[in-house]
Order: sequence, then structure tokens, then C-alpha cells
Amino acid sequence: MLKRLTVGLIIIAACVGLLSECGKSQPPVIEIAAAMPCEIESGGTKSFSVTGSYPADADVHWEASLGSFANPSAIASSYTAPQVTQDTDVTITVNVIDGNEAYPRTLICKIIAPAPTPIPPIPVPTEEPTAEPTIEPTEEPTVEPTIEPTVEPIIEPIIEPTVEPTAANPWVGISFPVNAGTVASPVSVRGSYANLPTGYTIWVAVMPHDSGLYYFQHGPAAASGGTWSNSAYLGSESGVDRGKQFDILVVTANPDAGVYISGLLEQWKQSGNYPGLDSIPAGMTVYHRVTVTLQ
Repeated sequence: MLKRLTVGLIIIAACVGLLSECGKSQPPVIEIAAAMPCEIESGGTKSFSVTGSYPADADVHWEASLGSFANPSAIASSYTAPQVTQDTDVTITVNVIDGNEAYPRTLICKIIAPAPTPIPPIPVPTEEPTAEPTIEPTEEPTVEPTIEPTVEPIIEPIIEPTVEPTAANPWVGISFPVNAGTVASPVSVRGSYANLPTGYTIWVAVMPHDSGLYYFQHGPAAASGGTWSNSAYLGSESGVDRGKQFDILVVTANPDAGVYISGLLEQWKQSGNYPGLDSIPAGMTVYHRVTVTLQ
């Protein structure tokens, strides 16, 4: 009898243990979904999303060791990589938070640096040597002394050679405003160009001397028939920057760089924040700059 009772108690204890284990909630099973291989162009964007099995009311939080997410708390969010000069690894992390428990998942991606764009050399004009006029000596008369008329040498005008732009040597310049001038904001910047390669565009950037950052203006510039123009805004609208100096630059962009700077300006416009750039992006070439003072 005692033996039967002991066996029964053991069976009851086993059932209670199984019931308690069945009542426990299983941890979420989550994964990061993204196109593979996980590579992102410098300054480019890539979409990530969280998949798997987790409570509908769980919170989602995205993080990155470099760059930023457009909406860190969304199930699917767009990630923007920073500008890099060499290939760089970035760690993408998503945390699914269920109550007081956090369930992280990570993914290592690579940010691909742009290939450097060589700057074509500017040819140096060479002066053609000019021949000095010579005066032939006159022969001494042997019979009657006569005075031979002398002929004044005709000096041809020397034409200084000019460097003509070629397909391998495009040229863009600023005609207004002039260097060391004083201007109001906004100012209509204009100039001329020659032999701009197909697909290339002209942009205007402003660099305040007190920050050293580059602010690209809305563009690209309107260009036709060898002339271009674009508006540039200097300083803040409050007037606190009056009397300060600014550099105005004219820059050409290859097709990839033109798409990049257009997308960047649109992001700044949507966020209402214009942080500026600490350097000219790859694929863009500065051809001319002037320094002005804001009146």
C-alpha cells in the first residue's frame, strides 16, 4: 500500500512540473531581414526589417555603430550610411523589447567607399618665340656716292596664345559676384562654362569662413549656351552674419555625384536641418571660388 502511494505522489509531482513548464512563455524568435550581401554605398541608404515570432505589443529599437535610421522604432526602417573614404564595417542592431526583457539581433554590413576621381591637369600656355626683325647692311658705293634709302622693318603684332578648353579640359568660371566684393543675400551667382562633359552638372556651394563647412545651394544651376546662373543664400535670415566673409564656389558634378547631392539636399529640406559638409564629395570638382562680405 505504501509503495503504491509513493508512486502516485511521484506521478503527481511530475505532472505538476510539466504543467508549470507548459505555462512559461517562449522567448521571441527574431531575425533581421535585408538584401544580401549587406553592402551600402558611402552616403547611401538600405532598408532593414525585423521578422520572426514576437508579441504584437513588443517595442522595436534599431541602432547602428555608424550612420542613422530614419525611424528607429519601426518594424521596417531605412538606414543612411555616413560618408567614408575607405571601406568600413558597420554593426546593425535591432532590440525587440517585451516588458522588461530585451532580445537583440545584430548584422555586420560593409560601407563601400567611392572610387577617387582624378582631376585632369590644367595645361600651361606656352609662348611661341618671335623672330626679331633684321636690317640688311647696305653696300658702300664704288662710283658715285649715293644714299640708299633705308627700309623701316615692319614689326608684326605678337598675339598672345590663349588656352582653349577641350573635351578633356572643361572650364567653369564665376563672373558675378567679383572677388572681395560686398553682396546681399540671396545673391544671383552667374558665370560661363565650356566643354562640360555629357551628364555633368554645375553646382554652387557657400562656405562661411567662421565654420569652414560647405553648404550646397538648391540646384543644379541653370546652364545654356555657355552661361550658367544660380541663387545663393549667405548667413541666417536674422542678420547676425552681416559683415562676415563667405567663399562662393562653382563646382561640377559627374552623374553619380549629382544624384547624391540632390538626394542629400532633399533630406536636409525634409528634416529642416542643414548641417553642411566638411569636404567636397567625391565626383565633384571645384573650378573657381570668390570671397565676398555679407552687407
